[in-house]
Amino acid sequence: MRGVSKSYGTEVAVAPLDLTVEAGSFVSFLGPSGSGKTTTLKMISGFERPDEGAVLFGDRDITSQPPEQRGVGVVFQNYSLFPHMSVAKNVEFPLRMRGVDRSDRSRRVRAALELVELPHVASRSPHELSGGQQQRVAIARALVFDPALLLMDEPLGALDRRLRETMQLEIKALHERLDVTIIYVTHDQEEALAMSDQIVVFNQGRVEQVGTPQDVYDRPRSLFVADFLGESFSISGQVTGGAFTADGDVPLRLDVADVEEGPARSIWRSGSVSAAPRPGERDSWACVPTTVVASAFAGDHLKLKLRVASGDEGIVSVPPTSSVPIAGDALDIYVDHARAVVVSASGGTA
Repeated sequence: MRGVSKSYGTEVAVAPLDLTVEAGSFVSFLGPSGSGKTTTLKMISGFERPDEGAVLFGDRDITSQPPEQRGVGVVFQNYSLFPHMSVAKNVEFPLRMRGVDRSDRSRRVRAALELVELPHVASRSPHELSGGQQQRVAIARALVFDPALLLMDEPLGALDRRLRETMQLEIKALHERLDVTIIYVTHDQEEALAMSDQIVVFNQGRVEQVGTPQDVYDRPRSLFVADFLGESFSISGQVTGGAFTADGDVPLRLDVADVEEGPARSIWRSGSVSAAPRPGERDSWACVPTTVVASAFAGDHLKLKLRVASGDEGIVSVPPTSSVPIAGDALDIYVDHARAVVVSASGGTA
């Protein structure tokens, strides 16, 4: 995508966007509702025409091509199966539209259903299937004509949590077997982290960050990415003279580089926050007094919402203790100097 943008009247849905997706990769578009990720997907599929810019597959400019000529498979959240057709007829439909002869259609439909492990439901109607089975049929229909690119728009949003997690593994395994390029739209951070080779984080029509799941999680490049992607504990302060100093009476100072001077926040993920300094690492951990705002026991960890003297609040997960802290308790939290990410209020990180 080169300089691609889209507006609806005065509302900018997608600001000018440059993005390259490598063949065979699994890329997730992640962001809240209305952030531009689905509109971007529609411009790739051909269901929306960009106002400016170009969409290319390799060296081929397909910006003006209709959806049916792009060779792209699409899976929607609501499955979009034809209720009056059998499963086999649903999967066959893209082949009929492309003029594939009958004998070849039958073979390819059978192969597609075997791919998603549903050959035994070929004669059933969609309403006779579970939600997970319907989604797998939708995937088979999208793959039956061997597309080079598969687009998936919130495909698991209608499923319950356990089935959703199972389908995540099935889609990831399918991707690895077929080596097809997948662009996957979701607002679920855990889903994007678990499934993707690369994550594109959208916010208000703009791309905030592109990187591997580890990059965007451990090294967020903006306050939005840090707050949106996973739990974090953060403290506001100022960067001056190559150092971050916390606001208020929080006893914290960090050496930083490549962060512009001015207001900033230091950010830690749960793995770099502890209720006690780790053995042998005491020198790299700083003690930050906090007040417990809320707490919850979550089996193998405690989930704590904490407030520091500067007024900042954050949510962290720590190993369970003999007693669960309650709202109003004072609690010393230790943060790892080496794993702090300092983000300028205007975006830069260290």
